[in-house]
Amino acid sequence: MPGGMPGRRTIDGRGSTMPAAAIISARRILIATDGSPGALHAARWAAATFGLDTDDIILLTVVEPPARLGRADIFLLPNDAIQDAADQSVDEAVAAIAATRTALGGRPARGAVMQAAPADGILRAIEWFRPDAVVLGKRGLGRLGRRLLGSVSAAVAARSPVPVFVVPTPLPEDRP
Repeated sequence: MPGGMPGRRTIDGRGSTMPAAAIISARRILIATDGSPGALHAARWAAATFGLDTDDIILLTVVEPPARLGRADIFLLPNDAIQDAADQSVDEAVAAIAATRTALGGRPARGAVMQAAPADGILRAIEWFRPDAVVLGKRGLGRLGRRLLGSVSAAVAARSPVPVFVVPTPLPEDRP
């Protein structure tokens, strides 16, 4: 098998591996999503790899905290423009979760939206939900996609207490 020993699957870009049997036995899976094609591909990969028919699936979207001024100790107070932006972020997060549910083929899944920096939000969700494994795309491509970049997946993989499966976005078929 490319990227690892027979009977083992690569977990992250660092070459860490785990037995394929352990992949199949995971019962609670956290899928970080932003609704981008890469995130939806990762969700479909999770469904195919874990056979998620009976698993507890948690779909997580992380939205950025409110904008800060130039100083860390001064925050913008809510006003109509800020509230509208926050509402739009929540609407986009809910749409990302809905798109990911569709990508999972209608499998039951709980949705969660967390407000935090992306890697911190995913790591806090790991503490909260205590999944057996985490699945995320290597990079997102949509507006919310900026929240799940390669540096985020690397930070999560490095600091997570559970296995993290970083699924790369497939190359377009028309590329040489």
